[in-house]
Amino acid sequence: MRDWFRKVLDFAAEIILFISVILLYAGFSVLWAKSGGLYSAFLCHYLQVDALLKGKLLLSPNPFGNLPDFLWTGHGMSQNFGLGIPLLQLPFEAAARWCGFSPFPDRLILFFYIIVMIVLLNLGIKSAFKILGPSFSGIMEFGVRWFLVLWVVLGVPMMGLLQWHAYYFEETIYYGCLCSCILLSLLWIYMRRPSPTLFLALCLTAGLAYLIRPTLLAYGTATVLTASIYTYQKRRNLKLVLTGFLFFGLGCCVNLIFNYYRFGNPFEFGYSTNFSAIPVVDYSLRFGYPFQHEPLWTASKELINALFFNLSYRSPTFRFREGAFAVFDIFYLAVLVLGIFLLPFFLLPKKSKQLYDRAGLIGLTLCWGLISFGILFAFYLHFPSLAGRYLSDFSMALNALFMSLVLASLLLFSSKNRLKNGLLGLGFLVLLSGAFYFCNKEDLVFFRAYQKGGVDTFSMNRSEFIGLQNSFHWQMMRNIHLPYRLDCHHEPVAQQVGWHMSGDCSVEASTTIFLPASRCLTVNYSVSQPDVVLDVRVKRNFTFLKLTGTREFKDHPGPFYPLATEVEEKFCSQASPAYSTALYTIGWVPVADLKEGAYPVVLHSVKVSN
Repeated sequence: MRDWFRKVLDFAAEIILFISVILLYAGFSVLWAKSGGLYSAFLCHYLQVDALLKGKLLLSPNPFGNLPDFLWTGHGMSQNFGLGIPLLQLPFEAAARWCGFSPFPDRLILFFYIIVMIVLLNLGIKSAFKILGPSFSGIMEFGVRWFLVLWVVLGVPMMGLLQWHAYYFEETIYYGCLCSCILLSLLWIYMRRPSPTLFLALCLTAGLAYLIRPTLLAYGTATVLTASIYTYQKRRNLKLVLTGFLFFGLGCCVNLIFNYYRFGNPFEFGYSTNFSAIPVVDYSLRFGYPFQHEPLWTASKELINALFFNLSYRSPTFRFREGAFAVFDIFYLAVLVLGIFLLPFFLLPKKSKQLYDRAGLIGLTLCWGLISFGILFAFYLHFPSLAGRYLSDFSMALNALFMSLVLASLLLFSSKNRLKNGLLGLGFLVLLSGAFYFCNKEDLVFFRAYQKGGVDTFSMNRSEFIGLQNSFHWQMMRNIHLPYRLDCHHEPVAQQVGWHMSGDCSVEASTTIFLPASRCLTVNYSVSQPDVVLDVRVKRNFTFLKLTGTREFKDHPGPFYPLATEVEEKFCSQASPAYSTALYTIGWVPVADLKEGAYPVVLHSVKVSN
């Protein structure tokens, strides 16, 4: 009777705490930040879901503008994010349409997957405690488990991504954080109850995570490697391990196949022609950037400073750097260093099976975090732009290291004396709570910001969303007449970057224009400073055009700069394009001269010809 009553109390405590965390999370983030604001004001993912429900991958056969994070593939408009989030939202929207209630609130979909993450994280940590042994149960297990859950879901940077402003790209990064957390949870569940079926399912899930964000390949790779090591240690079955790698590869290939059908190349993710409304970033993605040749030491120094020291060091080499970088702090750096230092001690052979299982759990968790961190560090080392939200990708790698160190510390409290174990656990929780506040005190400001009305949610109610959706659908489906020649002050169709229409027709680092697809593009421009050396290059969608001819008109100076020399250059391709509309991008300056600011180029006209 006593055991039954205790189980009821335990279950009630779990439910109460679970509901409290969910309501806290929803109430103090953008999910329920204002009444009725359950729809994102940005349609990227919704438009992709709508296209998928119609059996299409592309959003529209017509160019509907140089809008941020949309791109033209030659055959239609697409969004540059992966298909992972639209596929996760697809069942909800399909059910809503079947019931006659569309669109389904995308904030609620995100809320659902947050609940899934919290449930699986609880199960994963519970499985880890089962591996540690019966000494770690009861109040201590309950308290530490929920502390770790709160550390992940309320700590930096996951809560920060859903605070003051949640654009669709921040939601995309947040979905990546959710997925990486779920992969670690499933790894712990598998280590508790290893089976061939669960191993293969874990490997396939790790590969499919690639659909959400390319950086999730780091977490997928770490998951497959650590699960394979554990499987081989337990079963000595090399065939099963190789089959797991095959399943992981099949999961990754799904994304590559989608890339091929969307962009014509399995290894093209759309970023090389993505429009960001930031000319230097658009130039970097298409033509290169100085920081890609940055020495390893200074590039590493800048990235470490960006991660842990709020970018206190910046390389003198140009790189687009955006916003605040206070993502992690020195505590996380200490966790990283300590995890690297302790890794060999947990990978060494142990005398007893129980010690072997305990050490294996902690050692493989450390491996998971360090492998993920290493791959992400290599990916962002020479990345063309740096923003705090990008660095959020490192969150679960560092959280995994922290949680593994917590589990390692619990081994010090191993005792058959329940009173002693409880007191040690209570003291340990007090220390962890202090660490939680210290590491997340900047993040906790969102409570005060919310109370003062400082949360910028970018969310809409249903009627507002439907109005925006109808307007966008009309713009997507309209047929646009594209002229073969555009002159200065003749506003290009859907042209929003690179040409200063109201001024002197000067341009930024790159110019992006929709024109009929042709073999050749002729560019007529002037340079306001005669001593400036240009490196004019033209890209038609994903393909470079070659310079075939140059003419100078010294007797025809530019209208705004009398000393300027007018130049006409023609760029051509041997093959004619297989589509009717092309997105031409012109890069004006050499890669080494890329910088923020104005460029001494005046664009007079562009025209296409065969």
